[in-house]
Amino acid sequence: MENQYEERANLFDLSVNEKVKSILLAMAKWTKFLAIVGFVMMAFGVLWAFFFSGKIGELAAMSGNSAYAGQAGGMVKGMLIFFMIIFVAIYFYPTYALLLYSTKIKNSLFAANQEEFENALTYLKNCFQYIGILMIIFIVFYGGFIAMVFAAMATLGR
Repeated sequence: MENQYEERANLFDLSVNEKVKSILLAMAKWTKFLAIVGFVMMAFGVLWAFFFSGKIGELAAMSGNSAYAGQAGGMVKGMLIFFMIIFVAIYFYPTYALLLYSTKIKNSLFAANQEEFENALTYLKNCFQYIGILMIIFIVFYGGFIAMVFAAMATLGR
């Protein structure tokens, strides 16, 4: 039992040497790159939703022969825009957290600021935590979808 406390005390004696600093700075470059690419992808997604969903809505309207074809095209366009905005809203925070991590970690390492260093690591933790929670939600939805498919197959098989 005493050995565990001794190991924990040694953990708090860690320091940021030049090798760790270079690794963190390299991570900062890559996280900044990923954040910028993420923001660009979100912008392209929103532009795509507003400009090209109109064409997709027109195609949906032309494919129908009923009086409701125009409404169907408008619904398709609206749904595409809605889902793209939801996707961008979900994707925004982890991208923003990566950007904050990259800027704060650089600032903290160059200024030797412990508080800024802790804030940077908090943003990185929040990014991973957010993505982890999203994965849990998607796994639950995916499991429900698979269960519905098997239930439908069982019902059709009778």
